[in-house]
Amino acid sequence: MHRQRELPSADVHLPSLPRRAVPTKALLLLVSVLLLVVGVLFGEPVTPPPSGPEPGVSPIVRRTIREALSAPRQAPAIPGLLPPRARGEIVEESFFSTILGREMPYAVYLPPGYDESGQRYPVLYALHGLAGYYAEWVDFGAAEVADSLFSNAQVPAFLMVFPQGDQSYWFNHPRGGEAWADYLTDEVVPLIDARFRTIPRRVGRAIGGLSMGATGALQIALRRPDLFAVVGAHSPSFRTTPDADIYWYFSDPVYYRDYDPFVLVQTRSSALRLRIWLDVGDADPWRERVEQFHQLLVSRGIPHRFSIGNGIHEGSYWSARMAEYLTFYGYALVNPVPDPGAPESEPVFAPPGAGSD
Repeated sequence: MHRQRELPSADVHLPSLPRRAVPTKALLLLVSVLLLVVGVLFGEPVTPPPSGPEPGVSPIVRRTIREALSAPRQAPAIPGLLPPRARGEIVEESFFSTILGREMPYAVYLPPGYDESGQRYPVLYALHGLAGYYAEWVDFGAAEVADSLFSNAQVPAFLMVFPQGDQSYWFNHPRGGEAWADYLTDEVVPLIDARFRTIPRRVGRAIGGLSMGATGALQIALRRPDLFAVVGAHSPSFRTTPDADIYWYFSDPVYYRDYDPFVLVQTRSSALRLRIWLDVGDADPWRERVEQFHQLLVSRGIPHRFSIGNGIHEGSYWSARMAEYLTFYGYALVNPVPDPGAPESEPVFAPPGAGSD
C-alpha cells in the first residue's frame, strides 16, 4: 500500500480569479466540502487535481476489514517475521454513538487462542490517519504481523481495537462540534471492556496512531493518563493555525491549547505516567515538527523512545515497521510506567516469557 498522506502545508494552487470571484478561503472550503461529500457518497478515493498538490482534505479510502484483508498488496519484507502457527480472529461490528448521534463501525483483533484461553488481555486502541478508515491498520498488515508474533510467542498477546475517526483529529471540536475524544474514551473504551475479556484498567491499555491518529493518540493519552499507560505516535502530523483555512476545527487556537500535545507536555505532568514511543521517516515532510516534539520531551526530562526510520509519510513506511510497533506495545503493556497514584491492586503484568523490547 503506497498511499501518500497529508502534508504540512494546506496551500492549494488555483488559477487566478477575476475580482468578483468567490474569495479564496470560501473556494477552498467549497472544494473541501465537495471532496468530502464525494468520498462519503461513493466510498472511493478522491483524487486531487494532477496540476497541483493535495488539497486540504485527503482522499478517503473506505474499506471493510474483509476488503482490507483481501486487497492486493505487496507484503513488506520484515526480518525475523516467522510464518504464523495460528491465526487470530477479527470481529467487525458497529454501535450507535450517543455522543456523535450516529452508527459507528469498529473492529477488534482477537489473538490466536483467545476463545480457548479464558484469560484477560491488554488492549491497543489503534487510530487511523486522515486519509484512512477504521480498517487502515489491517490494510498495513497489523493482523498478519500480530498472528506471526503472537503465535510464535515472540511478543505477549493483546487485543487491537480499530475505531472509526473520520477526519476529526480525534479531539472534541469547538463551537459545540462533534466530541471525538469523548466518543473514544467514554463510549468505545467502556464498550470494548464490556464486550471482550480485557484488562479494564489503565495498565492494560495502550493507544497508538498513524499520522492524524498519532497526534490524536498523544492528545488523548496526555489528557487521560487515568485510562492509558502506553502511547505510540507514528509519524504524527502536528497541525498549525494556518490549517484552519480548511480544517475549521483548528480555527480557535485558544481552544486547541487544551488538546495540543506541545502545550499538554509543557503544562501537565501526565507524560511522566506514560510509556511513550515517537517515530518518523527520514524523508517525512513532518519530520522537523516531530523532532521539535522530541526535543520538548527531552527538555522536560520525560523518558521516551524516539527513532527515525527510512521512508516518507505513507503506508509503505508504517507497513515496514509494523512488527516494531506491535513489539513495542506488547512489552510496554506488560511493563507499564509505575503510577504512584494507582491503587495497590493494580499490578504490573509480567506473564511467563515476557522480556523487554
